[in-house]
Amino acid sequence: MQIKQIFKKGQTFAGSKGLVFIDDSYVLVPQRDGGTDFYPNHDDLPGGCQEPGETPFETFQRELMEEMGVHVFPEEISYAVSCPDIDKEYQELFFMVANLRHDTRKQIKFGDEGKGYLVVHLDQLLTDRNFIPGYKDLVKEYLEYAENHRHPLRNNPAHLADHLSLA
Repeated sequence: MQIKQIFKKGQTFAGSKGLVFIDDSYVLVPQRDGGTDFYPNHDDLPGGCQEPGETPFETFQRELMEEMGVHVFPEEISYAVSCPDIDKEYQELFFMVANLRHDTRKQIKFGDEGKGYLVVHLDQLLTDRNFIPGYKDLVKEYLEYAENHRHPLRNNPAHLADHLSLA
C-alpha cells in the first residue's frame, strides 16, 4: 500500500482512479459516453488525468469534484497503489479507495463528462459486463488485499470472500 505516495509533490503520472464507497457496500460509478476512444459507453471508476503540478490525490480529488460534485478528504483514503495505466502504455496510474461520508449520496451533482452515473452495490459492479476490465482487476486486487490484511470494507460486516467469489 502506498498512501503516502499519493500526497508526494513533483511526480509525473498518467492519472488517478478510485473506488468510491458510499453507504456501506455501495460504490459510485460514472458512465462513459460514446464520444471517447477509451471504452466508450462503459461503466468506469471516478478519476482522470493529471494536470501539471498535481499530486495523485489532488488529481483524484479534482476529478471527483468535476465529475460528481463530491469532495474527498485525505483521511477518507484507506488504500492506494500505483500500477501501469491500462490506457497509456508505459505510464503510471494511481488507484485508491475512498470511504466517503454516509451523506455523500445527497451531495452528488453530475458534471459534464459522460452520460450519467450509478450508485451500485459492490457485487453488482464486479459482475457488470460493461465495467472496464482493467479497472475490475484493480478492484479485485484491492478486495484480495483487504481479505488478506483484514482491511475494513466500509464497515460492512459481510465477509470479503463473498465479494471475491463474484468477481
